[in-house]
Amino acid sequence: MKLQARALNLFVALDQFLFCWVCLGQSYPNETASACAWRMEQEGRWQGRLFRPLIDVLALLVRDPDHCRVSFENMHGLKFMPPTIHPTRTKNND
Repeated sequence: MKLQARALNLFVALDQFLFCWVCLGQSYPNETASACAWRMEQEGRWQGRLFRPLIDVLALLVRDPDHCRVSFENMHGLKFMPPTIHPTRTKNND
């Protein structure tokens, strides 16, 4: 695994850990703040309408447009899992 992929894994793990603490354990397993913001906006909740645009604007700084939606889809499509668990992923997708 490349160093960049490892760094991303550590960042996502930290995101999930801190998000779970902020939500007092009421977040879904493996859900990042970005994925939750998208889900909550789709549910019409004020938290999603507030935080989803803010997160997406911050993500534009690292050239990651539509970050929250993509995070949500990746989480629910298990695209972050290794090829042995997610058969549509190949080893070259790292």
